[in-house]
Amino acid sequence: MTPQEIVEILKKHEAWLQNKGGGQRANFSMQDLRGSSFVRANLQSARFSGADLTNSDFTGADLRQADFFATTLNSSILLNANLENADLRGAKMKDAILDGANLKNADLRAGALLSGDSKGVNFAEGSKGGSSSRADLSGCSMKDVKAPGAMFTGANLANANMHNINLSGANLSGAVMMNSNMGGAVLQGAQMAGAMMDGVNLKGANLSGAKLKDVNLDNADIDAGAVTKTMDDFGAHIQDVLRNHFEWKQSDGRRGKRADLPNEDLSQIDLAGANLDGANLHGTKLVGAKLTGASFIMADLSMTEFQNADVCGADFSGANLRKANLTGADATGAKFNSVPLRDHNGAFLGRDWSTNMMGAILAGANFAKAEMKGANMMDANTVGADFTGADLSGANLRGTEVEKIQQQA
Repeated sequence: MTPQEIVEILKKHEAWLQNKGGGQRANFSMQDLRGSSFVRANLQSARFSGADLTNSDFTGADLRQADFFATTLNSSILLNANLENADLRGAKMKDAILDGANLKNADLRAGALLSGDSKGVNFAEGSKGGSSSRADLSGCSMKDVKAPGAMFTGANLANANMHNINLSGANLSGAVMMNSNMGGAVLQGAQMAGAMMDGVNLKGANLSGAKLKDVNLDNADIDAGAVTKTMDDFGAHIQDVLRNHFEWKQSDGRRGKRADLPNEDLSQIDLAGANLDGANLHGTKLVGAKLTGASFIMADLSMTEFQNADVCGADFSGANLRKANLTGADATGAKFNSVPLRDHNGAFLGRDWSTNMMGAILAGANFAKAEMKGANMMDANTVGADFTGADLSGANLRGTEVEKIQQQA
């Protein structure tokens, strides 16, 4: 297609948009348009399906509702382009530059080109009629992009620079975002189930209300406490166990069942204020969890992982925290007191059950104003932990840095 032919198509498209005589909708489907310039062109609702637009320039172009199904846009420039409601299913956009672009409600799900020519194109989406190709935006520059409500289901966004991107309410389920830069991104209310986020930079990102079921953020660079998950973000088994436990507590054991969730991964879960007294959470991962004001009285938390968790004001009295990991946790005002034992009639037995913190890793944790009366902290790692204003009366501190400090004082 010659440059003059492209100019004529653009003129007719402009007339079509204005409902003028002689106008015709632009159709570049299946054309070889590599290196073409569409800078600031008005291409609303234009058809590019199946075209090769490698290294083309769409800077400032109006591409609202344009059809880019299965189009090749590798290394193209779409700076500040308006792609609102555009169809980009199955598009290949590797290393493209989309900084400042508007992708509001754009569709970047998978799609496959089955057959076609310059007069017409037939397509399949998903598994209809054949294999489906995911949209490929790997290595793209998408800084300051506005993409609320966009559909990125299954898209490849690996190594993309999405600094300050707005993806509020977007669907990123199953998307590949490994090693991408999402610093400062807005992911509020985004659907992200099953997304691959190994090595992602999420510093300063807003993930409030994001759905993170089956998302592993262990190797992501993220602000402490930035991500929380509701019970609904976890499998049906975990939801059932927790709901049964809450009913068990509320009914004084008449209904429901005590929670038994050893070695499960509940990282980033929000259970603030929850009553988990007596639960078996041995070896369970509660990394980065929000557990403010939760109650774990007489629970089995041995070898449980609480790294960077928020347990402010939580009650661990009488719990088994032997070899638990609370590195970097915020336990301000939390309780680790001994529990007076009672018989089956509720009468006191005259002795207490101490909170067991033997060998626990408490490095860098904040225990300011915590109540730790009678706690057994023998051989716990307390390096860098803050016990300002904490009540350690009667606690066993043998083998800890706290004991050394007290001895030197």
